[in-house]
Amino acid sequence: YKKENLDNVFFDMKRLSRKLRQLAQEKIVRPILKEIETGISEEQLARSVAIGITGGVFPVPGLTLLCSFFLQYIFSASFIVCQAINVLVTPAHFLSLKLFYGYGMMYILPQRYLVSSEELLQRIFESNLFTVFTTFFVYIFGAVSIWLIFAPVILCLSYVALRPISRFVVTRLKRPVLPVEDGAIHPAGGGDVDKNV
Repeated sequence: YKKENLDNVFFDMKRLSRKLRQLAQEKIVRPILKEIETGISEEQLARSVAIGITGGVFPVPGLTLLCSFFLQYIFSASFIVCQAINVLVTPAHFLSLKLFYGYGMMYILPQRYLVSSEELLQRIFESNLFTVFTTFFVYIFGAVSIWLIFAPVILCLSYVALRPISRFVVTRLKRPVLPVEDGAIHPAGGGDVDKNV
């Protein structure tokens, strides 16, 4: 009986691992590779990933993608890459909520609004978006204020750290376009592009 239960647990873990790999391939790896193959620059790639990280920890559940959309519009980044990174940093988003709301209550809001961060977040997650904004607006204001203080630091540090990585990735994965004798342009991986030089 115990062996059968262990077999079921291992089977469930294996199935979950396979689904997570498929999700990562579909939502993160393939979109980024497609952007690289279509000609994204190393600077834009680093900027897009940094924006995805910064927007991905925006302290309002359900609005991280919207935040990333506005940031990529302002900084002329790739929304596809931002979206993929936004999915990737979801665990960091949940972990950072306690920090943003806790610091918001401690340093931004008046003392009378000080409550348990765990209890506050539990009530927020149990509420719909309308209730969150109407009931917990003050706490959201405090958390977003702290995020606005940290966001430039997160964005700049991420960008600086990602520049050499993006340079390496783009150099390795971008498909060069080479001219050939017939006057057409062909991607190095094969196939024709009907353009004349």
